[in-house]
Order: sequence, then structure tokens, then C-alpha cells
Amino acid sequence: MEQQDYLMKQIEAFGQVLGELAAKLLGLKSPTKTIEICQKTFSEELDLDFNKLITIPTDDLIKFLKNEKRFSNANLRQIADIFHILAEDLSKSQKATFNEKSIKIYEFIDKKEKTFSFIKHRFNS
Repeated sequence: MEQQDYLMKQIEAFGQVLGELAAKLLGLKSPTKTIEICQKTFSEELDLDFNKLITIPTDDLIKFLKNEKRFSNANLRQIADIFHILAEDLSKSQKATFNEKSIKIYEFIDKKEKTFSFIKHRFNS
């Protein structure tokens, strides 16, 4: 029971950090600065290599975050939100990478939770 409480606290902490990061990114307009902040925050606060998250195939990314890092679906949604925010100000090729990852994460969550994602459908409009 103690280990489960610890895991729940870790998941909540991830969620808080991701939420704060998303809020911070919304105010920035410099793609270089946003990537820099993501790299630093993911590394220092979440013990994740941001560059690895970008280069790893999306299906493997979801498995890695769910199984190894114990991210909840809410945490995955926050990662997808961050990728979506980042995509808005990046070059065409980078934009495609971030959008593809965020869409696949939203689709995974939608399938698991049987929910409707407005953001995912915004991409398809």
C-alpha cells in the first residue's frame, strides 16, 4: 500500500510539472526558447530525455511512458498538449513530428477512455 501511495504521489507530481510547463509555453513565442525550456524541465523535473521522446516512435513512446515511467492517461494527455503547443511555432518538418505524436497519444487515450478529443479533431479539420 505504501508503494502505491508513493506511485500516486509521483504521478500527481508529474501532472503538476507538466501543467505548469504547458502554461509557461503558452506565453512564449520563440521556438528555440520553448524547446530549451522543455528540455530543461523534462530533464530536471521528470528525469526524462526530451530529445529521446521526440525521436522514439510514438507507439514505443506511449509504452515507455505508461510502463516504465508509470504515466497516467492524464499525464499522457498533458504530454500531447505540450507537443501540440510546441508544434504551433515550429518549422514544417518539426511541426509534423510533434503533431503526429500528439495525435497518436490523443487517439490512444480516446480509445482507452472512450472520450472525444476536440484538439485531435482540430488537426483533422
